[in-house]
Amino acid sequence: MFSNNADQYSQPYYNYGVGNSPTTPNNSEQALMHLYNISSGQGNTNALLLDIAQSLKNLYVTMGTNQVLKEQSVIEREEAFSRIEETAQGLCVNGKTNFPHVVCPVHIDMIFRIKMDPLYQLENYYIIYFTNIDKPLILSLKDINNPDTLCDAVSATTGHQVKRFGGERKVGRLLRNYINSRAKEISVPFYAGWKNADGIWTFIMLNGSTHGRIYSKLTNPAKFTNREATTIELPSATTNLTMVQQVTRLMDCIASPDIRSILFTWIHAAALYSLLNELGYTIPLGICLYSADPQVMRALEAVMSWYGDIPIPLELPAKDFRFQIIARKDQPVLVRDSAVKSGNSEILLNALETGAIPGDRSGTSYPLQALPTIITSQLSNFCFSPQFILLEISSDDLENNSLAQLTQLQKYLPDYIQCYSHYVESHIEQLCWDIDMAVNSAHAYCPDDCPLSQDALFTLGIFNGIQQFVWEFHKDLAPTNELLTKLRTLSPKEPPKAFLDALIQNSAYQDSSTAIASQFCSIASSWITNGSFEMRNCRNERIAKAKLFNKGIIYLDSDYYYFPRSAFTAVCRATDNSSPTVLKALESTGILSGAKANNYTFLTRKTIIDKDGHPEVKNLYKLDQETMNEFSHSEF
Repeated sequence: MFSNNADQYSQPYYNYGVGNSPTTPNNSEQALMHLYNISSGQGNTNALLLDIAQSLKNLYVTMGTNQVLKEQSVIEREEAFSRIEETAQGLCVNGKTNFPHVVCPVHIDMIFRIKMDPLYQLENYYIIYFTNIDKPLILSLKDINNPDTLCDAVSATTGHQVKRFGGERKVGRLLRNYINSRAKEISVPFYAGWKNADGIWTFIMLNGSTHGRIYSKLTNPAKFTNREATTIELPSATTNLTMVQQVTRLMDCIASPDIRSILFTWIHAAALYSLLNELGYTIPLGICLYSADPQVMRALEAVMSWYGDIPIPLELPAKDFRFQIIARKDQPVLVRDSAVKSGNSEILLNALETGAIPGDRSGTSYPLQALPTIITSQLSNFCFSPQFILLEISSDDLENNSLAQLTQLQKYLPDYIQCYSHYVESHIEQLCWDIDMAVNSAHAYCPDDCPLSQDALFTLGIFNGIQQFVWEFHKDLAPTNELLTKLRTLSPKEPPKAFLDALIQNSAYQDSSTAIASQFCSIASSWITNGSFEMRNCRNERIAKAKLFNKGIIYLDSDYYYFPRSAFTAVCRATDNSSPTVLKALESTGILSGAKANNYTFLTRKTIIDKDGHPEVKNLYKLDQETMNEFSHSEF
């Protein structure tokens, strides 16, 4: 029967798989009829096969045409949706059936997807600006992917409940798709500082600093949309001179010429940290500023905190601590030591050795971009580490009359660093020359009896080279003779004695333990003998309270001396050694006794009882009398 109607199969309407249309019969039915005829042997088999081949060809053409139409249809639907969105009374999302749904009666003006570079602790964030609403909506990637959180956040920000048609999960998914399709991605550099663009080194600022200051941005999201970091305008000669004058006043708050010169040079080295790394002059040592005086601690923080950043507490959780360390660049990365035991000290010590901070993901690490600077009133492992230069600072090293100016003068330091950095940009060859010359001649300052380690010698060379370079920077400003004379004390021709002594102590902690212990014991014994110290038994002696003594007081029992901190520090100064250095020597030689009050101090709790039987607990250094007497008669 089918062979008699073969002509009808030549008609080009067999578009298999396309489906029904107003102008074609059911193609699936026709295909079945062809296959049935072939299998049953009815009709002209060759004609049927040729007809099927032609139909498949038509099918291919039709499918291609339909794909083009489909793509055009998508574009048209998007354009139509945009027109609907513009005229709709609020936020529209496109449903599964391509039908727009108004889920909130407030339009969205802008959406930014903030990509942190490098991405470490914080996820990529979204900032959504709604029409006529001042406060934007800030959401993390995790919040965007959570339908409940997303819908609740939009409702809270706009003040209108999100219409949750078809279920909350469906609306949340549609909102997420809408946000992702319209978000403009902005890469936020984590830090600026020194950058190399086409072989030219440039110092760049980012929001008034060399690092992102992420936490402040989350509270002020408008900073996210700023332009990329740009170089600072070249300051005028008058501005340069003004900044130098103000920073000179700032350093006048430090009375000790040596301490003032060391900190001043350290500031200039910290401002070049990433540049020095790229030039091959990586500073291998950090600095540890030790003082038991709270006023000194506050003054040091004011001098070293350039951009209003508070020192990083050592007791932070490890993840937060690592994040804070890598956030700072080309400045002192200021860390405040504490009595809380923490593994963060090992992170920082390893960073100085490897030049990197481990990330929170396996195998991820980030470069150390700032010069580690510890401020501590505790005797921790930073004080005795060969990776840190220990500098002890007392209240006598400060100019008390000038301390009130610190807060006012601190604001000039970032501007001064800008002036200094612009000078460096055009004098990098001179900087390298000065450092090379100083590194090659650093051994001339090394005493024969106590050679410096390689790290200490290299640090001394870089320090001397930067001192010379800073002096040339000041001379080029053509200041007055009076100011130039004052600046020469800040950048002397030779390294300050205190800095050289600190490097020597850093190089020979273990070798000098016996000599330092003998020196301390000899001086302490002589002061006890000549009456410079007032001796009191731990029992049956009245304890004087609220009374000042000209003499130091030492408590004793049958086997031990108990030194208060003031008396102990006085003997340490007489030895020309810092208190942490002496304590380490006394501990290694067996003179220091008693259980420590905590893990970060060598003080021992001792109960002192007066003649009326009233007890008082004191924190004292406990020294073995017999061993101390032996060391006091040895040569040092």
